[in-house]
Amino acid sequence: MSLARLVAEQLRQPSGLVGRAFGVILNRANRRINRRVVERLDVHPGQRVLEIGFGGGLGLDRLLDQGVGFAAGVEISEPMLRHGRRRFRSEIAAGTVELTRGDVSAIPYPDRSFDRVYSVNTIYFWPDPAVGLREIVRVLKPSGRLVLGTGAVEAMKQRSYTRHRFTLFSEAALEQLLHDAGLVEISAERLQDAVLTHGHKHAEDSPMMTLSTEDPIAVAVVTAIQAGDVATLKRLLANHPGLAAVRLGDDPDGMSRTLLHVATDWPGNYPDGAGVVSALVDAGADVNARFRGPHIETPLHWAASSNDVTVLDALLDAGADIEAPGAVIADGTPLADARAFGNWQAAHRLVQRGAETTLTDAATLGLMERLDRYFADASSPGPEEVSRAFWGACHGGQLDAAEYLLAREADLNWVPPWENLTPLDAAQRTNADELVRWLRDRGAKSATELTP
Repeated sequence: MSLARLVAEQLRQPSGLVGRAFGVILNRANRRINRRVVERLDVHPGQRVLEIGFGGGLGLDRLLDQGVGFAAGVEISEPMLRHGRRRFRSEIAAGTVELTRGDVSAIPYPDRSFDRVYSVNTIYFWPDPAVGLREIVRVLKPSGRLVLGTGAVEAMKQRSYTRHRFTLFSEAALEQLLHDAGLVEISAERLQDAVLTHGHKHAEDSPMMTLSTEDPIAVAVVTAIQAGDVATLKRLLANHPGLAAVRLGDDPDGMSRTLLHVATDWPGNYPDGAGVVSALVDAGADVNARFRGPHIETPLHWAASSNDVTVLDALLDAGADIEAPGAVIADGTPLADARAFGNWQAAHRLVQRGAETTLTDAATLGLMERLDRYFADASSPGPEEVSRAFWGACHGGQLDAAEYLLAREADLNWVPPWENLTPLDAAQRTNADELVRWLRDRGAKSATELTP
């Protein structure tokens, strides 16, 4: 093995007899950057701090001098772990220091355990930096701070050992990694041949409100929702407090939608929709939040418009308002959307779940008992309302309802204000062949056959 490769291997994971000497070497090489990293942590007395890859322990020493309440270290190298436990034996006994063998990809601490996390010259060796940073964000408390110390790329490339097992990152790449992990207030600070990259976790009382649809977090969460990847969705929600309540839009004052709208967007019926809804609601999503734009539909309106019965049920189980107005169809309820778009499964499910029905709803869905109740007393519907319901019956392919309404003086060729189609045209569009024949037998015409 070449000397350069040997050095690279020992820097990545000190081991054996040579590894024991690297504790001293690492302390000397990292003295200045460790000092600056600890300064940037801005640690306050009593706070809990974690170091990823503590090596020779110099950074932990500096932290203890500042009066931290608890300092933890996670280290992949067994020789460095043994060295650290000898060096800090009294602090470990006192419970102010804890050193653990582990990997940044699976930090052995619960969520929100630390006020500060830092690491010096280790990210080059992480198996997956994105996964490692998400783990760090997980164990950070809200408003917690991360500081990474690395060598500047140009300087690192001058060292022959960095050609072996090193992944080097530019300042821009490091900032992007922190951003993608969900940190905010990110900056990279150049210190001669070193770079300090730092950022904060969101505060719980300051959730994200509007994200651009092209933001990496927005792209990741939309992908997880529409793939039905509930595990990834839950991880994103845990790593980004407030994400469940975020709105997606390129202008905070323009059109925007919620993540529950994403879960119900056309064509809908995404994998594990119920699991996605449950995860979002559990994380704080408002089940009755409105779209902002030319209409104000709720996610339940969108589920009805997509004929997504599974998600419709999940939303109702989570407290969605079944009678919420605001549909693109006459500012109506979710049932108005389902009925107008011919989404019969969703429409009938809404009725089963307790949705109120208008005369047109009852006719379109063939609900004869409800239809009959509208004509049970002296206050029967007027001609225009009866004709509208008759058109709905034909749109829904409901022969019995159409026959019932025609007998009550519905206009056989009534044309609605929203589209130039007669009842015959509506029945033909629905492929209701028996109803079409019945209408033809009674002299029904297409809109193109009517005299202007």
